Amino acid sequence: MAQQNPSMHKGRGALDAFLNLLSLITVVWLAYSVGAVVFQLVNKYLGNLEPAFGSFNVNYVALKVGLASLIVVAPVYFGVLNVLHRKYKQEELDHTSGVYRWLTYLMLLVSALTIIGSLIALISGFLNGNYTANFIAKALTVIIIAGFIFGYYFYDLKRRDYSKVDTISLIIGIIVGVIVLAAIVMGFMNVPTPETARKQLLDNQKTQALSNMYSYAIDTYRSGDQLKAELDMVQLVSLAAPGTYNDVTYRKIDSTNFELCAVFQAKAEPSYNQYYTAPYSVSSPWVNHDAGKQCYSFDAVKEIGKMYPDAIPAGVTDKSAVPVAPVVKPIK
Repeated sequence: MAQQNPSMHKGRGALDAFLNLLSLITVVWLAYSVGAVVFQLVNKYLGNLEPAFGSFNVNYVALKVGLASLIVVAPVYFGVLNVLHRKYKQEELDHTSGVYRWLTYLMLLVSALTIIGSLIALISGFLNGNYTANFIAKALTVIIIAGFIFGYYFYDLKRRDYSKVDTISLIIGIIVGVIVLAAIVMGFMNVPTPETARKQLLDNQKTQALSNMYSYAIDTYRSGDQLKAELDMVQLVSLAAPGTYNDVTYRKIDSTNFELCAVFQAKAEPSYNQYYTAPYSVSSPWVNHDAGKQCYSFDAVKEIGKMYPDAIPAGVTDKSAVPVAPVVKPIK
């Protein structure tokens, strides 16, 4: 390679910094996105193998964000890297510049610390008895991703000749491209279709409507010690988006029992359910709804006993009579 003339690169420091910063930021983003997709796939396929160590639900929001990031960021990263290498080849930029070396060493530092931290977590987890498939798979994912980044940029830092295609860089690029493509394909295979996602979004409005009606029914019972034959829905409907209360109904069964029903277009998304733990999952069973018409029966006295232990109406002495869960009646 011909000896470079430093004066050739004067005035190009800003471009050098821009391209190198963009490549390093996008490679971190790309690594995070691959990790996000892999982590959620691990949760789905390895998350419940050993219940004693906890159950891992798929966070479809994180999976979708990771998938979208891969689709956008991967072409940007490879495109910027191609531009950088072309400018190095044409000697428009200096690959030995201080900007390039400082930023690359910073990337090596971050990658090395990530590998060290992951190894510490893996070993300490093993010593604590947490060597589940889920934990090991996630730790290895982080180590492999960080290792790839460290290995590539360490090699690229030592590279001197950009006049021809480098075999090792090409092989690493192909491997990374295959991993990204595989993550995208697997991601699409494990997320709901846009049509189903839209139905779930509309169904979430109905779950909120059911929660509002549940609270309204309990509050009206507390205020008068009796259930109303019909709920005055004017105020609730006026504060909601149009159509929220369509196909959502209330029915008084007897003096203390009532029923709420709703028609759902799709099965609830698991990531939406994972944040609902007892007692919320007991009083709000619709967060785990199936598709179709679903009905939920409640005893107002027992519901008040769960929410307000000191507010059970006079004459009711059995405060311990709390059901494990409301009666759920799917209607086909």
